[in-house]
Amino acid sequence: MKIKTISAKSFGDRHGVIGFFAEIIACSLIVCSILWMAGEENRAETISSAMADGTGTVSNPLNRLQRIVNSTLTDKLKMQFDVSVNEANDPFHTPFKIYHIHFTAKNGNPASKWQQVVAVVEKDGKAYLIQGNIVDLETGEEIFSLWQSLANRIEIATDQDHLMLGDNTAPVIIVAFRDFTSPRSRMFIPSLANFASMQHNIALYLYDLTPVISRDAEYLARIGIAWRKITGEDVPREIYNPNLQTDEQAGLFEQHLIEQALDRAEFYKMASSLEVTERIKKDKALAQMLGVEDTQWVFVNGHRLPAQTETIAKFIKLIGDTKITDQR
Repeated sequence: MKIKTISAKSFGDRHGVIGFFAEIIACSLIVCSILWMAGEENRAETISSAMADGTGTVSNPLNRLQRIVNSTLTDKLKMQFDVSVNEANDPFHTPFKIYHIHFTAKNGNPASKWQQVVAVVEKDGKAYLIQGNIVDLETGEEIFSLWQSLANRIEIATDQDHLMLGDNTAPVIIVAFRDFTSPRSRMFIPSLANFASMQHNIALYLYDLTPVISRDAEYLARIGIAWRKITGEDVPREIYNPNLQTDEQAGLFEQHLIEQALDRAEFYKMASSLEVTERIKKDKALAQMLGVEDTQWVFVNGHRLPAQTETIAKFIKLIGDTKITDQR
């Protein structure tokens, strides 16, 4: 495996002060920025001296990371979160040591947990903290993002109303968000559906993302939900054409209503119903809870991943939940 690191900094003493942020993800970013500052190249002290155990060799980086994290957090932050560091297994078998910085809110909220991944490499009596992404030059895999996805998992309550493909007892659950006004989403969702349909142990759940700034997104989402409720099927595949304008998408729905001899008045009554309104509200609430602001993310068994079918397939193989059929 050939590894490319975007940047690497010598890991020495900390400096600077961080402020209090209530959001758990923000906390992880703060600590990572602190670790980065700890390795500024103009610092005279490197980890070879800061972590020496008296024999001239580098002591355990885990202890050093824990001390830096503990000594840098403000008292207010310590009152809000329990923070710990542990070494993690590396399924890619890279030359790096992988560590997780755990953030857990003391208020007991199960959703307020986050693990930030950091990577350290040791050489010639020194240890280096890796900043930025890590890419396997042979496969093109963005290893750091997969490390981060493996480290964090959130429980997502799914329901039959959002199940688009597969069975709700499947060992692999994919949760995706679509936006009919997003060309990227209109290209990705059919690709994801094709991938999921080729597998035997995957269930695909599809939720609608309706940005406040886009009235067209909610209008088309209403039509899409009504179509599913009346026909029992996902919207016609042509609707996902990324080159279509909103009025052209709406026109295609009209055309399919005529072709399938569906009651037009009944269809639009459903689209504007309280039932559909409540579903859109719930989809928005789920997106907000998961921190999803656009359609570039999906969740595989609760692990957040970029919306790329190849990455999803590799990740599923990595967690070992099912056999994956390659796309043809």
